[in-house]
Amino acid sequence: LLVRNWLSLFRATTYMSDTLSHVRQLLAPGGMLVLWEKTAPQRWLDLIFGLLGGWQKFNDLDLRPDSPLLSSSKWEQLLSESGFAEVVTVPKTGGRSTALSKETVIIAQAESNKIKEKISATNTSRKVALNKRKAALNKQQQSYLDEFITTYTRKTQKSQETAQRYRPLLADKRATAKWIMELKEMRYPIVGESANGSRMWDVDGNEYIDISLGFGVHLFGHKPQFITEAIQNWLNQGVQVGPQAKFVGEVAQLIQELTGMERVAFCNSGTEAMMTAVRLARLTTGRDRIVMFTNSYHGHSDGVLAVAPTNLDNNHQAVPVSPGVLQNMVDDVIVLNYGASESLDIIRANGHKLAAVLVEPVQSRRLSLQPKEFLQELRQFTKQAGIALIFDEVITGFRIHPGGAQAWFDIEADIVAYGKCVGGGVPIGIIAGKGDYMDGLDGGQWHYGDDSYPHKLQTFFGGTFNKNPLAMATAKAVLEHLQREGLSLQENLNQGTSKLVETLNTYFKQEDVPVKVIYFASIFQFVSSDNESYIFQPIEVEILIHHLIKKGLYIWEGRICFLSTAHTEQDIDYIISAVKESISEMRQGGFFPKNNQQIYQINVKQPERVRGAL
Repeated sequence: LLVRNWLSLFRATTYMSDTLSHVRQLLAPGGMLVLWEKTAPQRWLDLIFGLLGGWQKFNDLDLRPDSPLLSSSKWEQLLSESGFAEVVTVPKTGGRSTALSKETVIIAQAESNKIKEKISATNTSRKVALNKRKAALNKQQQSYLDEFITTYTRKTQKSQETAQRYRPLLADKRATAKWIMELKEMRYPIVGESANGSRMWDVDGNEYIDISLGFGVHLFGHKPQFITEAIQNWLNQGVQVGPQAKFVGEVAQLIQELTGMERVAFCNSGTEAMMTAVRLARLTTGRDRIVMFTNSYHGHSDGVLAVAPTNLDNNHQAVPVSPGVLQNMVDDVIVLNYGASESLDIIRANGHKLAAVLVEPVQSRRLSLQPKEFLQELRQFTKQAGIALIFDEVITGFRIHPGGAQAWFDIEADIVAYGKCVGGGVPIGIIAGKGDYMDGLDGGQWHYGDDSYPHKLQTFFGGTFNKNPLAMATAKAVLEHLQREGLSLQENLNQGTSKLVETLNTYFKQEDVPVKVIYFASIFQFVSSDNESYIFQPIEVEILIHHLIKKGLYIWEGRICFLSTAHTEQDIDYIISAVKESISEMRQGGFFPKNNQQIYQINVKQPERVRGAL
């Protein structure tokens, strides 16, 4: 029996010793169990395990106190205790051998003691490619999926051809995000041709109701007249980069009026905005350390690409989320569980060292967690300790409420990062905050005609396209529109999303479909009913997403969905019907069988505990 690592079925069980004992009984005399396992600490896998709900359900905490990964010695001990006569571990050779890639081949034999003779080294080697598709699905499901893939790729043929044509030239992460081998032939982004209102059309001529909306950018749908006019008027003036943008002051004032923030600065993305916010916090407080929370995303600058360690004896010292990010870039980062009282205790204990706490008030990758009381306690302590509370509202800002999450939760942050929808489709990043922090960009207030000067200590900040005049023109149009419409714009949008989500969740429950929709305001996501992981969802959920695309709902690879003010009640009704039709069709192919949750249910009360890794 050969078991490759990754999502090892052994590590996914409640008690590994019981599972391995059962496998031992199934093996014929002399039979071998071959495991290909990762046995060194792997920070990116710790992140995956922490995000995947199922990993929190194992009960053998004495064996796995911090992470599902086991060392070679632990594997040898466990297999011997499970009844295997002989166990041998062989380090995997070939390729790079680092702390992030170490793999071990573990061979355990039911009887006999001649393993070492059978696996002695040779002068030849060969690569083995595993056919993962056959292992994942039964015959009915595989047949259905093969037919569906053929239909899907035929419908979106030009998008697939585009991906294949430019793959040698274009390094495109979207094609490999959330990789599932069984769905390889459908792993390509849909190529857009045009868009208007709630609709978009791809290069194959297919029409979609767009519920990805530029990853949250298109709050008003595609081509709203007030934004189109702003862009056209700016183009008629010529492309001016260098002189101060005409509308930059007005945009700053509009942001102040809507959010209450004292001062404002502009850059080009949410990543840049958060990077600058952290720099300002460190400058103002004179401290180095920052706190982040598991499942939060604050852009891709190296200083925030951190995850919690597996070993908490190092005072919660974070580690890089992936290869290429140096450890010293995250040495001053602490990663904690969001919404947990234990996290508040750790923040209080380290308060004298902290420059800032970074928060996505509602995490885009965990929409169901909306911890208002936690945020209120966090705000109270950070204010007392002189720690900057930084809200990352790149997604939620202006979408959920004119005043963003600050107004929604009635909590005032020190610095807030905005982006996405406020640019109206044009790249933008905004840093807004209290004067004590924002003065670090320009030295604070001074006036003409007297002896005043920029007297505050300044950090570095710059960029060719900062305060881009096109972005200022579209942001002005967006903010003026939001100000005219008032809170009713977001309230109506949120109500429409609530209707959609409640209708679908009622249907899923009535029909015994192990899927649910989680949401916050006008942001929602399809997930497994017992697993809200952003990174890993069962293959059935991924197939469902592709079904919805085939039926004319555009959903991007990250699966986070949005509604816009351009969506109508008819659009919402169509989304509901498309989901129901997709479930019905998938059931004909052997997916989502009724009452299937009863088959896998384990009636064991899980103890409450704080996960060691995340």
